[in-house]
Amino acid sequence: MEEFAETAVNAGVIPALVELLRGKLTWVEQRVAVQALGHLATYASTFPAVANYGVWGGLVNGNSPAGIGLLQPICSYKIDRGPITSCPGIIEALCNIAQSSDDWQYMAIDCLLWLLQDPNYLS
Repeated sequence: MEEFAETAVNAGVIPALVELLRGKLTWVEQRVAVQALGHLATYASTFPAVANYGVWGGLVNGNSPAGIGLLQPICSYKIDRGPITSCPGIIEALCNIAQSSDDWQYMAIDCLLWLLQDPNYLS
């Protein structure tokens, strides 16, 4: 529920979740953080808090797939993909990952395709 997401963001949960994405703990905890941030990012009222915290672990840390792991579910949902495209550096980061030869290449390609196929994004 959006009201619970707002409460979590206002309570300051985002810095703690981002620390988990940066590999401070185990991969299981990273996965939990990705799911929690993905949930928070699906609401228009809480997406800016997630987006503004800074482009999410794997997009800036080559040792962690957490950032792309977060973007993939957000891009796959049809609920307001606009904030993803307006977040500075996201499209460039997805393009860079899509051109790489690592395991996350296909995830980035999927994200870009979902964004390109969205009629709201193209308008």
